[in-house]
Amino acid sequence: MDANSRIYVESEIGKLKKVIVHRPDEGIARITPKRAEELLFDDIVHLPNMQEEHDIFVGVLKAFLGKENVFEIRDLLAESTRNEESRYEVINKITDFEELPYSFIPRLADFHPSN
Repeated sequence: MDANSRIYVESEIGKLKKVIVHRPDEGIARITPKRAEELLFDDIVHLPNMQEEHDIFVGVLKAFLGKENVFEIRDLLAESTRNEESRYEVINKITDFEELPYSFIPRLADFHPSN
């Protein structure tokens, strides 16, 4: 791994230079009471309101950081899974983290996001 590919955080209060965002989607329905606290949710969420607030927030981030410094996780994920080896590595990590049945792996491997 070269020096440019490592994640390094020097300060929690330093100037924000780049940010990764994820627009709330239907996956929000997967928030269970068990995971709600972990994900810092303390109330029932309304997806359209969350999306509207997210879009405003992303606009503010782009205004301050420049649009080239605000990365959408969907785009990064698509880029990181272009070759088959990395695709399966990412899918296995997602499957484990989300506690999905292993039967999802072939379905996820066949998924190709449109750009």
